[in-house]
Amino acid sequence: MLEYLRAPIVEEIVIWGHVADSENCTHLERFLIRSSCSPRSLRLRGLLDQSMETILQKYPSFIEVAVIDADEDEERKILSAFLALFSNSKSVSSAPALPYVRTIRFACRHTDAILCPLLLTMLESRWNAGKCALKTAEFIFLDSPARPDPQSVARIEELRGAGLQISLLSEDDAVERVNQWLFTAGWT
Repeated sequence: MLEYLRAPIVEEIVIWGHVADSENCTHLERFLIRSSCSPRSLRLRGLLDQSMETILQKYPSFIEVAVIDADEDEERKILSAFLALFSNSKSVSSAPALPYVRTIRFACRHTDAILCPLLLTMLESRWNAGKCALKTAEFIFLDSPARPDPQSVARIEELRGAGLQISLLSEDDAVERVNQWLFTAGWT
């Protein structure tokens, strides 16, 4: 469908389906070029792959990125790709990838004891890198309660104290929020 549309003032793009398909990325890029638009928000349902990362690097107008884990079979791959994209390298002095992204959101079906620490490590690596525009991080656990361990709670409070807005939502609140991501314009 993107091959036939033109939308010069589009601000938000939602891609529902298998994002890992590089053909989707090709259609998206052609749409962006043809429309001469500068969308600020990209919401993806499914795997965030290298071609989508290239689009995000090429179009710095995308300052909000949301990834929704839609496939239980690819849950770990989606999480790994999200963490890899937004984590800073081991070198604290290096600038993070996509330094202009101000808001990141991640939604998944299940949570376990390791998930919250992994997400926090990614946030800390980004936050401590400097030259990073990140202001808001939202993590949503659809089918299980978000119960971070005491160390994770302390890390969250430390990041909040430094100025990063962090939200953890689960169950009914989580489902409502993801529906806002996917079906409601102006969801910030």
